[in-house]
Order: sequence, then C-alpha cells, then structure tokens
Amino acid sequence: MTRARPVTLKHLAVTVLVVVLVNAQLTWWIIFVLRENRTRLGLERGRMIAAAEREADRLARRLEQAELAVSTALAAGARIETEPPPAPFTSWSWAEQLCTRQWTAGPVELTLRMPAGAGCVTATATAAAAERVLAADPGVEVVMQAASAAVGATPPAIAVEGTAAIAVRPAAAPWSAALHGYRHRILMMVSEGKATVPTQLYWSSSAVPAIAGVGACAVCILALLLLRRRRLWPYRNVKLHYLQ
Repeated sequence: MTRARPVTLKHLAVTVLVVVLVNAQLTWWIIFVLRENRTRLGLERGRMIAAAEREADRLARRLEQAELAVSTALAAGARIETEPPPAPFTSWSWAEQLCTRQWTAGPVELTLRMPAGAGCVTATATAAAAERVLAADPGVEVVMQAASAAVGATPPAIAVEGTAAIAVRPAAAPWSAALHGYRHRILMMVSEGKATVPTQLYWSSSAVPAIAGVGACAVCILALLLLRRRRLWPYRNVKLHYLQ
C-alpha cells in the first residue's frame, strides 16, 4: 500500500481558514437574527404601549368630565343632603374637614374627593357605574398604581393624568405572547440558517462567546503554524503526523 502525501503547513492553514470562516458566518447570522427580531419585538411592544397611552388619555377625559359634573352641581346650589349626585356617581356627602382633590378606585367603588367651600365633598360610584367609567379597549387593562408597581416594569403602567391611583397598561397575555414569538422566531431563523443553536439561545449571551472562543483557538493555531514556518518555533524539527 502506497503512503499518502503528508499533511503540510498549507493543508493545516486551509483547514484553520475554513473553520474561522464557518464560525464567522455563524456568528454573523446569529447577530443578524437577534438584531432583526429584537427590532420587531420593540415595535410590537411599542404599539401596545401607545395603545395604553391613548386609553389613559381617554380615561383622564372621562374622569375630568365626572369631576366637572360635580363642580357644576355644587356651583348651581345643589343640596347634597337631599338631591342625588350627578352621573356617574350614585351617592355623595359633605364633611367639614378640608381635603385635596383625589380619585381612589377599589374593587367595588370609585370615589372622588374634592374641596367645596370650607369642607370636602365625597362622591362615590358603585361597582357597575365605576366599571362603565373605567372601561378599556381590548388589549389594555386598568389597574391600581399599587398593584402595577408590585408586578414590575413589564408591562409598564401608564399613569392617568389627574390621579395617582389609577393607571393603564398593556394586557399581560399579548405582552407575553410577543416575547414568546420573539424567542420562537430566533430558533426558527437560526435553524433555517443550518446553524446548531442550543436552547440557551433564548438569552443570546450564551452562544456568541462559545463561537468566539472557537474562532480564537483557530487563530492561535494558525499563529503557531506561522511561527514554526519562520523558524521561531523551538520544536520545528518535530515531524507532523502522516496520513497512512
């Protein structure tokens, strides 16, 4: 059997170059996929936040109209003890203690407190009336500021102007669905690029360092081969393996 030609420096250099090119292509494809899908996720969530901001503005106008109705009734000389409150409120009362303008919302009622003369007027709407006032479009939800702060920054809550107790935020289901779609698209696009991507690609910081490490090792091997060729490598006389 004839002996095959030996593996020369040229063969090794070509092999290292191919490894570096393949890893560079894979790294570029992963970065491209992450950037494109991150942009899409930002646009989808930006649309949800814009819808929440529009709903917060509409809710602020409804609360302002309800407050204006109470102020108009008081200016017209309405008797709180004997006359019904203006819509959407179902009851109201007056107290001698001074107060500041404040909206509060609970599971069963919506309350407005505002100064009136030397005292304070408290107007209350029952659960049915409060539900009509706080009604929101699909895709967003009205929450209390304390509850929204407990959930965290995702999805973000948009405060309603004029009240510190009520906020509007994107609904949790579509917000989470956008993130799930973002992760699914990354896996599908990387798979279409014929790349082997681990499950940890959901958090992109796990795959890129590994690829960069392989590329760095290939570059080190190429550098050692170049040193050996220029007689700077002390073990230059060590023979390379031969293919039998």
